[in-house]
Amino acid sequence: MPDQPLASNPVKKRYPQPKDIKVETVPDGVKIYRRWSFKPDDIFIGGIGLLLLILELSNRLYVSSGGLNGLEIILIIIGPILVYFSLAHRINSTRFTVGMGKIALRRGPLPWFGNRVLPSAGVVKLSLREERHRSFRSTWSLYKVVASLRNGKETVLDTCEMEDQAGFLHQELERRLSIS
Repeated sequence: MPDQPLASNPVKKRYPQPKDIKVETVPDGVKIYRRWSFKPDDIFIGGIGLLLLILELSNRLYVSSGGLNGLEIILIIIGPILVYFSLAHRINSTRFTVGMGKIALRRGPLPWFGNRVLPSAGVVKLSLREERHRSFRSTWSLYKVVASLRNGKETVLDTCEMEDQAGFLHQELERRLSIS
């Protein structure tokens, strides 16, 4: 389903600071930290990855001494990816640094894609968008903070599972960048 603006009414909703977002003033601007949400699904995914690794390791040690077949190669690749994904959701956070004419976005401490630096003068508008997903049993939403750039492109700065997190990030970035 396409992204859609979260609210179309002209009165802006004010979001209080969520407990998992910290704002720290530094000499050259502000740093905003958002902890990633960790759910039981992440434990399940990490457990599956660990199980795949254990099964493949036991197979290599006790049963097979020949070459690797296609399924074994897939297990060797997928297992660590699932464990890494689960660990990243457990310990990673997103850090925005706003100041000195730029917005720096970093995710870590485990390496994750999406790190970037944007000149703050290049950001024309920030928007908050809801993206709805549906499976055969449930529906859920993701909330994106999107920057519209002077060159006409859009870039997603962050994706949150909770509206209050994305809303607070959106309003705080708008305030720090003096975007109305």
